[in-house]
Amino acid sequence: MSSQGGASLLRMENIDKSFHAVHALSGANFELNAGELHVLLGQNGAGKSTLIKILSGAEQMDSGAISVNGVPTVIRSPIHARQLGICTVYQEFMLIPQLSVAENILLGRRVVKNHIVDWKSIYRRAEEIINRLGFDIDVHRRVSQLSVHQQQVVEIARALAHDAKILILDEPTAALTGKEIERLFEILLGLRKDGVGIIYISHNLEEVERIGDRATVLRDGRTVATVDLKTTSVDELPKLMIGEDIKEPFPKLDIEKGDVVMSVAQCSDADGRFTNVNFTLCAGEIVSFAGLLGSGNESFVRAVLGLGKRPSGTIELFGKPYQVGSPATAIEAGLFYLPADRKTEGLILSMSVLDNSTLASLRHYLAAGFLSVAKQSEESLRHKEKLDIKTASLATVSRNLSGGNQQKVMIARALSAKSKVIIFNEPTRGVDIKGRVEIYRLLNQLAAEGAGIIFISQELSETIGISDRIMIWRDGEIIQTLDHGHANKEKVLSLITGA
Repeated sequence: MSSQGGASLLRMENIDKSFHAVHALSGANFELNAGELHVLLGQNGAGKSTLIKILSGAEQMDSGAISVNGVPTVIRSPIHARQLGICTVYQEFMLIPQLSVAENILLGRRVVKNHIVDWKSIYRRAEEIINRLGFDIDVHRRVSQLSVHQQQVVEIARALAHDAKILILDEPTAALTGKEIERLFEILLGLRKDGVGIIYISHNLEEVERIGDRATVLRDGRTVATVDLKTTSVDELPKLMIGEDIKEPFPKLDIEKGDVVMSVAQCSDADGRFTNVNFTLCAGEIVSFAGLLGSGNESFVRAVLGLGKRPSGTIELFGKPYQVGSPATAIEAGLFYLPADRKTEGLILSMSVLDNSTLASLRHYLAAGFLSVAKQSEESLRHKEKLDIKTASLATVSRNLSGGNQQKVMIARALSAKSKVIIFNEPTRGVDIKGRVEIYRLLNQLAAEGAGIIFISQELSETIGISDRIMIWRDGEIIQTLDHGHANKEKVLSLITGA
């Protein structure tokens, strides 16, 4: 996809912003053209969110200059930003679940006839916008009844209802499947043909390379480079983002395998989502489950955790029969799962690092029938130091941590539960490059300490880079297993798609 080289939509020059002693932005610059998809890159804390908040009207800059369509502008509020044609789709959607699709799309727009709300026009206009995006979504349905991907479409539709000329997307693929990501890219291509300028924030360099025209890199609040992605190798971007080369993007230790910690034989689902699953997992081993949406791998994991119908066949953990019961049963048996959506299925964001990291093992900290906060704090501190969780205090509320550190808190919870079979589902989603490398190293460390690890990711590069073996799932079955040295992107992609 290439830029159409349209007229300048936005120019931000020498933007400064401080929050007390923290200098979040220092002379940052950014520009966007009509019909362009411009990627904004940087580590967590580089200043991306602050720059976007200023552009969205949620924060005021301390100094600098902004021009929209060539006109010098001070963006006073989110409402003012929308009036200027600037709309933001945040990673955590801003929809109202209890309202219909149409009501969410036209929210904030005055649609009346004879001083009465014109519902007919509201539903017609909403349908027109949804159809423009190429989707068939009932605009009468409540948003709470929609899938994540459909909700994202509604967010984009709402931006179009406000005549968006500048669309900001924050980690838009974080909760999407492979097919949904492809559909999103089709939508973005259509918007660009209509002259919409798109600011795209992502940590996924593979998709950046696919769809981006230019990329601007922030580091420590400063703009360090703006590059043309057609002539710049994606391998050059990490150095710009962190200021140094990442010599080992996928650090992999050569760890000697131990005893079998998990054995699965003739495992099938009554509803046919997976059939005749057989495999073993050894201590010290990282095994990836690779497959498309609906391939059966995640259905199998959920069934083993007790989140679905009990599967047939036999499962052993550490040489002993394992009877599927509930997630609590799994944890008690030494099996732990880190979900893909850590914000809604993993962490309790309003709770502290201390409480989140020990939530699955509170019984270990009982003294005379009461919870010993001293024991709990000692264990949490030990894992904080071991995992290098960057937080000012164990009392810090978990929502205030970066994505990488939130993931580390989840790992601390698994360690506190004394788990030795750990399933990681998309552990690097929404995590910056340096944080990803830290997580890969932690996976190696856990394996070296005797854990058996199952790894699930939609990113083939990390699946291949971090795994000892890759189990290919298709149509509910494991059709082939590849060793680390015999796997490449083309081969894995061919196997999981059946091409």
